Amino acid sequence: MNHHRDKIIKEIFPERILASRNMNYQKFIILSSPRTGSEWLTSLFNSHGQMVAYSELFHHQFIPWIYGRDRPVLTELFQFREKYPIEFMRDIIFRGYPKKIKAVGFKIHDYKQPLKDALVVWAYLCNLADLKIIRLRRKNWLKQFVSFELAKKTGNWHVTAGSSPLSQPPGKIRLKHEDCLRFFHRLEVLDKFFTKTTKDKPVYKVCYEDLCADTTSRLNEMQEFLGLKIKKLNSRHQKTNKYSVSEALINYRELQNKFKNTKWIKFFDD
Repeated sequence: MNHHRDKIIKEIFPERILASRNMNYQKFIILSSPRTGSEWLTSLFNSHGQMVAYSELFHHQFIPWIYGRDRPVLTELFQFREKYPIEFMRDIIFRGYPKKIKAVGFKIHDYKQPLKDALVVWAYLCNLADLKIIRLRRKNWLKQFVSFELAKKTGNWHVTAGSSPLSQPPGKIRLKHEDCLRFFHRLEVLDKFFTKTTKDKPVYKVCYEDLCADTTSRLNEMQEFLGLKIKKLNSRHQKTNKYSVSEALINYRELQNKFKNTKWIKFFDD
C-alpha cells in the first residue's frame, strides 16, 4: 500500500512539495452543510499564504482539490480515498508541507461521510489531539434549502468576483412541505451530531449570516483561533443572491401556514 500511496502522491504534488517535511502546523476541519458559505470560507483561507484549506474531502462523486487553485481529480486518488480513508487523511492531507504553512484542514458536510467508513473516519478525527474545529452553519434553514434547490435547478453554485449577485431569483420554485421537513430534520440531526462529536475539541462557531454581516472581524477571529498571523483575506467567491425567500418560492404563504404551529415557523421571517 505504501508504494501505491507514494505513486499517487508523486503524480499529484510537485517535487518541491514532496521534499517538504514540516509537520508543525495546526490541523483543522470545517464542519458545515451545503449552502452555508463553506466554499467561500475555504477560498478565503487559501488566500492567506500560510494556510492549505481543502474543499469537501469526502464528496461521494469526486475530490475537489484546492491548493491555491482547483486541481483535476485522479480516478486513482479517488479509489485510494475510498479504500484507505485514514491513510488518505494521514498521509496525503495531513502530510509534510513547506515551512511557511501554519494551518492545514478541509471541510466535511455530513456525519455519514464517507458513507462506508464514517465511524472509522470520525474516530480518527476525534483522536487527533491537536485538531481544531470551525463550525459553520446557517441560522435560517429555509433560506438554505431554497438556495440549495435553486443551485440544483440553475447549475449556478457559485458567484465569482466581477459578477453581480442576483437581486431577483433565477426563476421560481415550489417546495413540498414534506421535503422541507425532511431537510430541517436532517440539519437538526447533523447539528446534534457535530455538537456531540466535537464537545472535547476547541471549536469556533460562526453563522453564515454573521460572516456576511461582519466578514473582517469574523475572519480575524478565525485566524487567531488557528494561531495565524492576521492578514486581509480575499476570495473569488461572493454572496450568491440578495433576494428574499418569498420572492423565490411560489408557495411561500402555503408553506408558512403549514408550519404555523411548529418550531420551524421561525424560518419564515420574510
